[in-house]
Amino acid sequence: MASVPFIHVMLPTRLAWALMESPPVLLTPLLFSFGRYSSLAAPRVLMSLFFAHYAHRSLFYPLRMRPSSKRNLPLPVFVSAVIFNVYNTYIQVRSVSHYTQYPSSWLLSFQFILGAVLFISGMAINITADYALISLRKSDTPRVSESSRTYKIPHGGLFELISCPNYFGEVLEWLGWAVAAGSLSSVVFFLLTVSNLVPRAVSHHQWYVQNFREYPRSRKMLIPYLF
Repeated sequence: MASVPFIHVMLPTRLAWALMESPPVLLTPLLFSFGRYSSLAAPRVLMSLFFAHYAHRSLFYPLRMRPSSKRNLPLPVFVSAVIFNVYNTYIQVRSVSHYTQYPSSWLLSFQFILGAVLFISGMAINITADYALISLRKSDTPRVSESSRTYKIPHGGLFELISCPNYFGEVLEWLGWAVAAGSLSSVVFFLLTVSNLVPRAVSHHQWYVQNFREYPRSRKMLIPYLF
C-alpha cells in the first residue's frame, strides 16, 4: 500500500482545531508557575486574559462547529499551528511572569484598563462573528457552491460594515493584549496577527464580491468605514 504524502494528510477540522489550540491551555499554567513574578496580581490578571482566549478556542468553539467530511484541515497547517502556539505561549508567559516587573498599581493604570477593554471587546466581537458564521449554514440566505461547500452572505451586526468581523475582533484582541501587557513580545504577537489576518480578510472580501452579485459594495474588508 502506497504511503500518503505528508502534505496530503487531512485531519477532521473539529479535532484538529481543538488540538492545535490546546498548547496555550496546557502550557500557560505550567510555565506561569515557574515565573519570578507569578505571585503578583498584574501578571495573574494578564495571563488570565491570554488563557481565556485559548480556552474558548480549544474547548468551546470546536463544539459549536458542524462536523463535516468536506471541511478537513491539512496536516502541515495543523503542525505549523501547534509549533507556533507552543513557541508563542512560552514567549508570552515568560515575558509576563518572569521578565517584566509590573508595578503594584499596573491594574489601575490607564494603559492596562484600555488594553483590557480592547481585549474583551475584541474577544466578544470575534466570538459573536464566529458563531454567526456557523449559524449561517443553517439559514436560507442566498448562497453559492464551490468544491462541494456552500457559501452565503452574512448579515447583521458588524457584518453590515465589514466582511470579516471575526478577524477584526481577533486583531482588536491582540492589540488590547499588546497595550495591556506593554512588552516587546506582546507587540510582536500583535504584528504577527495583523500580518496573518489582513491578507486573509482581503482574500475573503474579494471572493465575496466576485461570487455574489448582490454583495453590498459599501462593506469594507476588515476595519469599519476605513479598510
